Amino acid sequence: MTTNKYLPQYLIKACKQHPEYGRLITYKNISEGVGPALSIRANGQEFDFVFSQSPFNDEAAIALIVDKESAQEALSSHILMPATTIFSKSESLHDITALVQSMIASGEMEYPIVVKPNKESLSKGGFIVRDDAELQECVTRCSEISHSSGSILVQEYIPSDTELRVMFFEGEVIGIINKNLANIENTRVGPGVEDEWGKVFLIHDEELKDRLTEITRFLTEQHGLVYGGLDVRIDARNGDLYLLEANPAPMGYEILEFKLEGGQEIIDKITSKMLDKIVRDSQPALKSTPNVMAAMNLG
Repeated sequence: MTTNKYLPQYLIKACKQHPEYGRLITYKNISEGVGPALSIRANGQEFDFVFSQSPFNDEAAIALIVDKESAQEALSSHILMPATTIFSKSESLHDITALVQSMIASGEMEYPIVVKPNKESLSKGGFIVRDDAELQECVTRCSEISHSSGSILVQEYIPSDTELRVMFFEGEVIGIINKNLANIENTRVGPGVEDEWGKVFLIHDEELKDRLTEITRFLTEQHGLVYGGLDVRIDARNGDLYLLEANPAPMGYEILEFKLEGGQEIIDKITSKMLDKIVRDSQPALKSTPNVMAAMNLG
């Protein structure tokens, strides 16, 4: 049985499991009244975690990533992403539907396609559309869900049984999780692009990890996204990797803990790296030291 757990709960556990940090950091559980939250203090600096949000990501990176339209424009020239047509909310639903149908008829796009709002997360309002009959209903429902999210995105559907959740920190891929979509999408009509996982399992593939690391390092080094999760599909037609979305505050830790063999190791590695970064960032003289724990003879 799973419960909703967030990053602060796991960081508290990590603090307790690593008493060697006790001389360097203090923490205060400030969850009461604001939801799961944690404030870590190190060398006079505050590092706040609320729900799945961390203090590590650049604000501009967060703004870019949560806006799917901006992310598409900024990243698609460097990272393979599904072909996307963006419709303004000022366009009527009739015009959006008619234009998509004309693109289908001309061969510019083909069913199935993905329709989703710009700024929703957790796949809210995401639809797989397989024919004209579903198109109008799904565009309408997507618009209703995304009333405050701006534009509507219509995307190429990437056929695959392999959709990955990639957890990363400081450009390093920490875990590759196969969401195992086989036999899920085949029974789904309309709503739900990636809101349901099959029986998840870890992938240990160094070549795949190297390919994904090219993406995570680009996001970290060029856009300031230090911590996040990626949803990536492996195209069944040619093996290409497609970035579907990046999330600066990935959730699903309880899935890692309770449903994924080896998932606790991913959580432990992420949280220990976060604590190590807090120590490094709060000790300017040690920022160039690659392993602060070893340098301070703490572990």
